[in-house]
Amino acid sequence: MASLSSGNAQSFDHLKLAEQARRNFIVPSYERLQKRTQRLRADTVDLCKAPSSEHLSTVRDAYRDTIDAWGRVEMITFGPIAEQNRFERIFFWPDRKGIGSRQVRRLLASSGNDLITPGSLAKMSVAVQGLTALEVLLYGKGSSDLAVPVNGQHRCNFAAAVADNLTRIVGRILRSWSDDGRFTKIWNSPGETNPVYLKSSELTLELIKAFDQSLESVRNRRIVPALGLGRTRRKHRPILWRSKLSMVLIHANMLGAKSLFSNGGLAQAYIESQADKDKAHSTVTSIDSEFKIVLRATGPLAGMPDPFGRSDIKTRLIAVGFPLKSIRGRAMTEIG
Repeated sequence: MASLSSGNAQSFDHLKLAEQARRNFIVPSYERLQKRTQRLRADTVDLCKAPSSEHLSTVRDAYRDTIDAWGRVEMITFGPIAEQNRFERIFFWPDRKGIGSRQVRRLLASSGNDLITPGSLAKMSVAVQGLTALEVLLYGKGSSDLAVPVNGQHRCNFAAAVADNLTRIVGRILRSWSDDGRFTKIWNSPGETNPVYLKSSELTLELIKAFDQSLESVRNRRIVPALGLGRTRRKHRPILWRSKLSMVLIHANMLGAKSLFSNGGLAQAYIESQADKDKAHSTVTSIDSEFKIVLRATGPLAGMPDPFGRSDIKTRLIAVGFPLKSIRGRAMTEIG
């Protein structure tokens, strides 16, 4: 399959693809994330008001759902999320030196319990503002105190501030992507006066890069290191190892990539751009089949309490790696 701009391609409407991706993938994904962060905020406030094991379990469930929602849109690293360090404020990773956990522990040890508010948190280090910091609070050492009145109040107030901060950040991103949002106006009008995009083809490039980077990140940065399959054969802790939500995030990443490809318009745009429609349909069907293999493998693992603690995890995830490599190779060679 040739690239969208090759001699084998027909005329292609980049603006049409960009708008389809915004309406059918980007906005719905951020709407899902906003709803999940709002629920997380409400449940965390309830926990702080009435600490108990039941309320802590509810907050952890809400956190799991938020990780799922974040994973589906994590690949969108351009646009309003790239402004004001919003991506890092939501998800500070990779954190190879453990900066985030150290800063969270330092704030927990501070005596100024009333100093951590949503407003003050937004001015602190990006490492203590988002989902990775919240994982330390909800699952790290001492997190059981959250279920005990008085003992965990400082920690709970910190967690509530993080949840509120997340809701505010996601809300601002979503507003900027709305029909009359600030970034949507930029997205829909590339040209010489546009501060970001000079040509409409750059919009398509953003989407293809997001798709490619999502596949690369899951396979090479999340699965391979956790299994010790890298060059050094050194085994690293899986992402979100404290909460054991590694596979929830990985599965969500794959659901997001599949949605961008299908609902976001990449597959349809590719078919429309090609002179040989039968061949284009065949390629898209093949990629869809590879995605089904991946999702059938990652879905059950995401539903397990500690998938990376299983003795068969390596075999099961190696089987995921092959179709992932195939999807990326075909999509980027033939589409990108």
